[in-house]
Amino acid sequence: MFKKLLFCLIIIFIIPLCFAGDNITLFNAIERNDLATLINELDKDKSAINGYLSGTSGKETPLMIAIKEGKNDIVKELINRGADLNIKDLIHWSPIHYSAVYGNEEAAKMLINAGVKIPTDNAQKDRFIFTAAQGGNAWLVQKMLDRGDPAEVNYIGSFDNGKTPLMFAAKRGHDDIAKMLIDHGASTKSKNKDGFTVLMAACGDSDFSANSGSLWLLKKCIDDGANINESTQHGYTAIYYAAFNGNQDIIDILLEKGVNTKITMKENSLLHAAARGGSVSLIKQLVNDGYDANMFDYLGMTPLMYAAEKVNLQSALALLEAGADPNILDSQKQNALFYLAENASELNDDKANLVAKALIDHKVDVMQFNTGHAGAMAKAAYGGARKTVSTIGSAGAMKDDDMYYNAWEISCKKGHETLFQYLSFFGGDPTVYWGSYDLMMSSAKGGNAWINSYLIEQGVTVNRKNEKDYNMTAIHYAAEYGHAKIIDQLCKAGADVNAKNDDYWTPLRMAVNKGYYEASKTLLENNADVNISDGSGTVPLHRAVDMNRLDLVKLLLDHKARVLQKDKYKNTPLDYAKKKGYLEMIALIEPLEKEELGKQAEANKLREERQEAYKKTDEYKERQKKLNEMRERRRNR
Repeated sequence: MFKKLLFCLIIIFIIPLCFAGDNITLFNAIERNDLATLINELDKDKSAINGYLSGTSGKETPLMIAIKEGKNDIVKELINRGADLNIKDLIHWSPIHYSAVYGNEEAAKMLINAGVKIPTDNAQKDRFIFTAAQGGNAWLVQKMLDRGDPAEVNYIGSFDNGKTPLMFAAKRGHDDIAKMLIDHGASTKSKNKDGFTVLMAACGDSDFSANSGSLWLLKKCIDDGANINESTQHGYTAIYYAAFNGNQDIIDILLEKGVNTKITMKENSLLHAAARGGSVSLIKQLVNDGYDANMFDYLGMTPLMYAAEKVNLQSALALLEAGADPNILDSQKQNALFYLAENASELNDDKANLVAKALIDHKVDVMQFNTGHAGAMAKAAYGGARKTVSTIGSAGAMKDDDMYYNAWEISCKKGHETLFQYLSFFGGDPTVYWGSYDLMMSSAKGGNAWINSYLIEQGVTVNRKNEKDYNMTAIHYAAEYGHAKIIDQLCKAGADVNAKNDDYWTPLRMAVNKGYYEASKTLLENNADVNISDGSGTVPLHRAVDMNRLDLVKLLLDHKARVLQKDKYKNTPLDYAKKKGYLEMIALIEPLEKEELGKQAEANKLREERQEAYKKTDEYKERQKKLNEMRERRRNR
């Protein structure tokens, strides 16, 4: 189950999709539960109700997002407006699947009342009860149980080697659903093809949330005679899952019942699981039982690396006291400090700083570079963890130019103003150029106006080209990331608003391509040329029409975009609209194209009339006479 779910999530989150009808404002309205803005956006563009939204990457519609976010007033409005209730996303989930996966019972009721049928199967062709049980939608589970199909309760799915609905409910800690299933005959002794049991499922699912799982179901399984030391084909037992998921209450019960902690697994160890889950008492017991604090798992990681990765001070201290070496390197030449730094952020900076101090007290090498020539200080800078950066820097990293400038550049790129100010005090030269990014380019990405203003005041060039990235300039990056204020600052500082990268894309082309209205507007207000074409002959108007963005099209037309511009395939913007069937777009552009064609025909006619009139003049006749004489002389040579 986990591997397939991970595959689905990777597909969803790494594939960049650009769909017709992208509407960032609409997406933000749903995120903020702003019903008034949502209604206004839908009134402006009725087709947007079933369009795939910017801000999502899995072909999600407004209704899907609203169900996922639990914004049920918006769900109601969308249903009443006629949203497609059966539309599918990238992995074939429909709105009813979203209500099941995200445990939104109210949305499920609205969908059923609107005529949606509870499906028998889910997107993976297993019973739909799996989806509802995992998502915690007890109302849907009860509805399916009310069908009276006895096979549904103990159905062994094809997903994840044949788990049952009870296992899914147990992993996520949905006790109400677990009790419901057991009352309808679900077995607490079932197992999948790998030997994974209901007892193991009750130990939790840390990928869902810390301390998930079901203490109630664990006790029931034990009372029903479950073997607490039973293992899967890979050697995993209940204590491993409890340790991995950090469920201390369940760990304590298993230890009390005499669970075997001296287990052998193919890829991991129980100590790694305890370090990851943060069970200090289990870490200490395992070390006392002879576990090596510096052992590697199949990823080449030590238990200390996991404790650092989870920013868990007590686990890290327990391992360090047991002799864990903080300077052991993984395959990327990263020590434990890297794992901490990579997960440090503004939100957990206080905790991360304490772990950093503990590692430094135990002589971790702060000057270590990984295979990508980055130091731990730069990793901490990425998350804006100022205190952690300061601690690592004070231990020596700040003295290394590469480490210092790398961290400073990242603070620009991520827009961490406080961290940037802190690093600025160390006297670095903001005009330094690495042969690719400089601070100005990174600031344009980060979008922090104060940082950008500071760099301009310090004399950092605004027109440098990044030779390693298609000769992009800072204003290209600002446009690509939609930072209108940064664009305005750069233009006022002398940035070339019409700079072209290697693909002949201007900043305006970048902004329009990403659907950024304010960034596009700011560029046009700063005299961006609306009619510059890229390498394929397309202009921003082509792209705006292709995305069905009426607002952007109107903006471009207001700034004299040419409706007769043709791409390399001889297509005008109107041709794009007709191919996609965008009726409102056609209604807007077609009259303008006809008007321009009329003007063009009139201009051609006038030109021809002038040419004919000129041919009748003495001047024309004299010129023709001289040309004829010249041709005659050439023939006679």
